[in-house]
Amino acid sequence: MAKPTTVRLSALVGEHVLPMVLDLVYFVVLYAVLVLGFGLRDTGGSTFLILLSVVLVHVIQLRWFVAVRFDDDGLTIIRPWSRRRVEWSQIGGLIYTQDRSTQARGALKLRLVLKGDEPPFGRYLTQSQIALHARGPVVMTPTNLDSDPTAPTRSGRCQYQVYTELARHGFPKPPPQRLVFRSSEYTPEEASRAAAADLLAQRDELDPGRRLPGSFTDDPRDPPADQAGSAEQKPPIRWESEPDQP
Repeated sequence: MAKPTTVRLSALVGEHVLPMVLDLVYFVVLYAVLVLGFGLRDTGGSTFLILLSVVLVHVIQLRWFVAVRFDDDGLTIIRPWSRRRVEWSQIGGLIYTQDRSTQARGALKLRLVLKGDEPPFGRYLTQSQIALHARGPVVMTPTNLDSDPTAPTRSGRCQYQVYTELARHGFPKPPPQRLVFRSSEYTPEEASRAAAADLLAQRDELDPGRRLPGSFTDDPRDPPADQAGSAEQKPPIRWESEPDQP
């Protein structure tokens, strides 16, 4: 059995947002206890020490309680407020969703899609319909979608480690777009072709007489559909020969 691999996510800016909420709660509680409860004078020095302890709490959270641990049987998502264990056999694929905890445009979260909750293959779904299937646990909040191990940033190397471990267990990185499901059983191109075929089939059911532009059934010499019947029923024109001139 291989040794478990733990990837610390402190290099990802998006992973700092929720720990900062706990930092704020810690600051309010500590300030209330020391200043209001024990009557500690609100001086610059005491406030500085309180803020210093808040920074220390934040560092401890990110160093030991914001990580993903990979082993042969599954992965464990570690956060200060929770610990979620998911077996590899329970995972159906990966997907990016919008990160609503930050105002940064285009910020995404990498989520697991659990088996039984995957978008059906071969079905065309709108983004709102796909979002109903993107309810699995969050693996990480990428700073960007660059996972180059040679990148000069710690965040790029951190993301590369996560993607590498997921791919090693059969779950490739999803396309860099929001709400595009990446299954371990088929490629995004296969899913796109199947969804496009389903969309065309749905359109044909709604409008059976409509032809695809440029298809081999389109003949510019064919009369319009609303004139085809009358053209077939109209008798051919016969010309009478003119009388011979004397």
